[in-house]
Amino acid sequence: MQLRGCAARHQQPFNQVLNRRSSMGGKQKKKGARTTGKAQAFAQSSIECMETSKGRKQQNRRRMRVVQLQRSLDRKLKGLRAFPKHPPPPKPPARKGPTPPEEWKLKGAARPAALVARIAAGELDECGNEFPKPIETFDLYEQTLKEGRLAEREETKEYLSVMKQLAAACCNAGMPDRGIKNYELCMSLDTKDSLGSHEGLACVLVDEGRGAEARALIDKHGSEESAVLAYCRVIIEYVSWEVLEEEGSSEEVVQEAFRKAFRLNPFMAVVIACHETFFQVIEYVEEIKSPKPGSIEEAFVYGSQNIGVWVDTVGAFEWIAKELDELPEPVATKEHVADEMYLGMYETAVEMHKEQLA
Repeated sequence: MQLRGCAARHQQPFNQVLNRRSSMGGKQKKKGARTTGKAQAFAQSSIECMETSKGRKQQNRRRMRVVQLQRSLDRKLKGLRAFPKHPPPPKPPARKGPTPPEEWKLKGAARPAALVARIAAGELDECGNEFPKPIETFDLYEQTLKEGRLAEREETKEYLSVMKQLAAACCNAGMPDRGIKNYELCMSLDTKDSLGSHEGLACVLVDEGRGAEARALIDKHGSEESAVLAYCRVIIEYVSWEVLEEEGSSEEVVQEAFRKAFRLNPFMAVVIACHETFFQVIEYVEEIKSPKPGSIEEAFVYGSQNIGVWVDTVGAFEWIAKELDELPEPVATKEHVADEMYLGMYETAVEMHKEQLA
């Protein structure tokens, strides 16, 4: 049967509408996400921005630490310049419970006329108490400096300790010149260098490429059994032999320096050689104060502060790893730590490194 007229004219569009509706009713395939070049570039730029922001925040925290320590140092110096001759007695503990009647303070119209008159005359403060007498002070800083005893008194020794912390913080914040000046000032005030500022100064000089000054400082303290100075000498001798190829340098000289350093603290060598694994494990290094010589804590502190010079020097930490293969493996025990937490970190890092090599 043939359609005529209006029906014939609308037959084809009507069939097309039915076909479209039937196709819409069926399941459509979902298109997967395409990894385009623009998407990859956007993801990469986002990661770089996050890393840059993280690094900037970390640098700001380091600079804020410098400001904090500098203000603390200024306050301590001000207190030493006006140190009381007779320190006030310690305050008694605060009384608990209600105030007894004999300690009541009359106020307002309840005060006697004589008390009001003394307050009006300026003999008493507005609460009816006597004005505190001025405290006699003297310059403790200047006195101990002339006597050469800055490191002997607890008050002045604390001042030197803050100055040493400030020097280290300046170096961590990218201000090595300021850090070196603070180290040198600390050493000039503490003639015996009881705080060991020369170790930090030697590390900074090595990191800044001032090998001649660092070598002279190490030679000056050559009689000391210091693992930090010993490893500073190792990197100096290594650069002299492998990088600069100076006259008189050789691998035997470097090996001799390394044997001495290894004897003083073998754990430092392990941290240097396996630093990538150790830095995935060790934590709370900033809480280590005055680590014991030859301890694991000393190795952690040295590695966290000075690993950069070993990584930046071509082949340095690989050479340490090669030398370690020829020496007996250091055995870490509870005697080598002040806190067993760090012993667990050391053992975990060593096991992880062995698994990676297997």
